[in-house]
Amino acid sequence: MSNTPTTRVPCPYELGATFSLHISPPQGEPFVAEAKGVYVYSPFTMSSVMKVALTSGSTGTTLPGEAVLKVYDRRFADGIREEYELKPPTYEAEAQYA
Repeated sequence: MSNTPTTRVPCPYELGATFSLHISPPQGEPFVAEAKGVYVYSPFTMSSVMKVALTSGSTGTTLPGEAVLKVYDRRFADGIREEYELKPPTYEAEAQYA
């Protein structure tokens, strides 16, 4: 076993985090909306879930003020990690996974 220190991957799904969402509506041109986390539904089970505030930049597209963003990210699926007794994600483990 190596004594090399490991660096835990920080969870990006936190209050105040921002995400660029690339949206392709059924009609009209694709556009980018910004989503900012305003509430985190935790602990995460299979998916990370947040309430987000939406803004659409200068496209003139009308969006709801808030939405729910649900993302499956195996690294932060707390329910699975607990059930299978998996350690928190690290950069070193991610490099081996890739």
